[in-house]
Amino acid sequence: MQVAAEWRDVVATEGPVLASRASSVIGRRFRKRVLRRDKRDAIMGAIPADLPRTRVGDDEFVWPAGVDPATYRGVRSSVRAHRKIHEIAPEEIANALRLTLSQARPGCTETELVRGVTELFGYGRMGRLIKEGITTVLDRLIRNGEFRREGQRIIWGVTATGDGAIDATGATQRAGSRPRSAAAVRASRPNWRLFGQ
Repeated sequence: MQVAAEWRDVVATEGPVLASRASSVIGRRFRKRVLRRDKRDAIMGAIPADLPRTRVGDDEFVWPAGVDPATYRGVRSSVRAHRKIHEIAPEEIANALRLTLSQARPGCTETELVRGVTELFGYGRMGRLIKEGITTVLDRLIRNGEFRREGQRIIWGVTATGDGAIDATGATQRAGSRPRSAAAVRASRPNWRLFGQ
């Protein structure tokens, strides 16, 4: 029962969170710096059933109770990255892409878009793994028609409103100003941004 309560606490604070990351946090709360496989399995087996889960390949993400991953519109930014790119749910990366594109009207190049998301998550530079993680989600948004390519630029696709404004699938910030430069982004962190509010 105590482990389930720890899951709720970690997920409420960090969710959506990579399950393996959360299990390490929970293990440290029980003074276990290194988790043996049996302890990790026991912690993973204690995830409360009401916490939504999504899977991407071998990675599983755990979401706060009552949050629908399909309609989630949050982005967690920070001055310095505290999560590796594979530890960020694809839904959150998609939201960061939406937020970045909303600030770059009428659009931007793919490199500018990926760099903006890189800065939003607090990465000092855009390495290969970071770029791949972001462009994988960007490609999905292009395939589903939310974004589209127009020459060298990425712009809103057919699911966005005609004037480039963002409807329920787009981005607004929950708190703080809409940062436009890396310095402004850094000054506004840590921060949660929710879309559609």
